[in-house]
Amino acid sequence: MRTRFNTICIVWLFIAIFLGVSGGVDASLAAEAVPADVGAVTVPDPATLMDANADALFTLINAARRNPLETAVSLGMDRQQVLDSLPELKDILVNGLPPLAFNERLYQAAGDHAREMLANSYYAYESMDGRTADQRLRDAGYAPVKSGESIGLVFFKNFIGSDRAVSQIFAKMFKDELSPEWTGPRNILNPDFKDIGVGVCGGLYQFDGTKGNVYLSACDFGYSIEPYELQVLQLINQFRARPADVAVFLNIHVDDITGVFPELKPVFLAGLPPVRFNSDLYLSADAKINDMVENNYFGYASPGGVTLGERIWTAGYRAEWAAESLARMFSFDNSIPPGLMVSQIFRQLFSNSLRTEGYRDANLLSEKAVDAGFRIKAVESSVLSGISGDHAYVAAGDFGDPLIKMDPVISGVVFADENGNDLYDAGEEVPNTAVTIRAQGASGASRTVMTNPAGGYAVSVTPGLYCVSVGEGEGFHFKWVQAETANVWQAFQLSK
Repeated sequence: MRTRFNTICIVWLFIAIFLGVSGGVDASLAAEAVPADVGAVTVPDPATLMDANADALFTLINAARRNPLETAVSLGMDRQQVLDSLPELKDILVNGLPPLAFNERLYQAAGDHAREMLANSYYAYESMDGRTADQRLRDAGYAPVKSGESIGLVFFKNFIGSDRAVSQIFAKMFKDELSPEWTGPRNILNPDFKDIGVGVCGGLYQFDGTKGNVYLSACDFGYSIEPYELQVLQLINQFRARPADVAVFLNIHVDDITGVFPELKPVFLAGLPPVRFNSDLYLSADAKINDMVENNYFGYASPGGVTLGERIWTAGYRAEWAAESLARMFSFDNSIPPGLMVSQIFRQLFSNSLRTEGYRDANLLSEKAVDAGFRIKAVESSVLSGISGDHAYVAAGDFGDPLIKMDPVISGVVFADENGNDLYDAGEEVPNTAVTIRAQGASGASRTVMTNPAGGYAVSVTPGLYCVSVGEGEGFHFKWVQAETANVWQAFQLSK
């Protein structure tokens, strides 16, 4: 079901307090933005969506997270021996972890993988088409910062009930994680994960020439980027693809800008490739905001001396080039969800990228940028908010060009143009929509993915000509795009 975003009005005084790193914005660039509004988000009820077997495994996993030691004892393990053999997990084992939230996209991805393994009599984390678990989650419309997968199988010739099979699958998964010899990931006991989807199926299976019956399961775990952070990334990529159109809509005269920055003339004429979301850069941006909050400052230089290069290296990103953008907004003494600040935050980043006085942040229109990760947090800090109360909204975006080059990505957004400006605005996205990317030729390979909560999609491809399509019947839209070495942006505007 498509999420609708209703329009409200936020205090017009926000116009006057768009502050960048150097503390101000050129008045000619400070036009008011239409705020993005987030309506009530419906949380799926697992009991109404999952089958009984998936629900049983989901319940067992969350019970183990809440009380790992008691679960271990119930499986015949010795409490003290578990503690002694896993000292690095002592805090988690003793205090437990929060339960995981059911996620419908993860549920679909896990179920699809379990059914594919059953239909083709194989047992592996990698799909038959070579996709990893992380790629399957992205194709299902989930935007993971971190992800993991646990799979299980019970093979039998004499009938056993599904409830017994689920219990055996869970026991094997959890005992593996509690084994000091275990070299795989600990997904059930991973404190970073917040979401889960579980798939369980059963049927005829052939194993090493022997036919029998099995119950198979796949459990997909994840921690995702926030929808409002995805929205900011979509707006940035739209600006890179159509800088002149975005500037005109925001009441900026392109000739005035290119007159001051003649190097931007070819950019405003032809646009730039989109940046690809990168989870390592996202984690680096998150670390930057945490550093600013902990040390009560706003700026590029950390009081502790930690540099951008050190942060992205620690996060796992290996860069040939990297840069960082910062922005902040205030709401005085009012606490407003970050999702309501998307348009204002983008407007500030846009303004900072075209400043004619003071510090100009050139990253949004940098030809070097290939990857990016944007983090937005609502914080309570009189230091970060200055004279504007205690509530601030801090954004950090890390851009990079990786040392090891990857295949290009075809990405974009599917949206309904509610305000008729021929541009995507936060709140106009159409999530959970199928997008198909098909290679040229009668036998060209195709791949269908679902749009994420911000209407976005992204598929890695080898260089070539591709047909990108969405919808069917009278609502069918398609575009042919050429992918070479650079990423490609293709948006789809659907009828209202």
